[in-house]
Amino acid sequence: RWQHGLVMLSFPLLVYTGFALKYPQSWWAAPLLRWEARLGLRGAIHRAAAIVMVVGVVWHLIELVTSPRLRACMRHMLPSVRDARVALGTVAYYVGLATHAPHGGTFNYAEKAEYWAFMWGTAVMTLTGFLLWFENTPLSYLPSWVPDVATALHFYDAILGPLAILVWHFYWVIFDPDV
Repeated sequence: RWQHGLVMLSFPLLVYTGFALKYPQSWWAAPLLRWEARLGLRGAIHRAAAIVMVVGVVWHLIELVTSPRLRACMRHMLPSVRDARVALGTVAYYVGLATHAPHGGTFNYAEKAEYWAFMWGTAVMTLTGFLLWFENTPLSYLPSWVPDVATALHFYDAILGPLAILVWHFYWVIFDPDV
């Protein structure tokens, strides 16, 4: 719960402050950017929220490594052939080709996909974010196109992440009638 709380606290701040950088003329960015010239408030909030999120994910990874109970649970999170069968069976049910929806294991294919998408997205955002944050250091060792690629990846993943949370996660966790 604490790890999830850190993500729930940091994620909206990351989205707001990140898009405020990309779209500074927007009405919703104005309150944050009012002090940008003197304080650099947007960047400070964005970087602080990034550190909070990384701490939450690293804490999660440390617990996965050190807890036998969580490692056993994690085995159920690995994708399997059964997940593909259940996904196809679910589609068949939704289009009327099956009379009942199949049941997954401990975690269904959607939960597994969401978890791994979050972990992958966090890894991409962390790597590209640090490349952009400490741009001068990577540029001294890497080709000059790396910051451009990092910027593009960071931006497009920043679009995908909130959409996944708002559309997918909120539906399955909050609005799904079965929940």
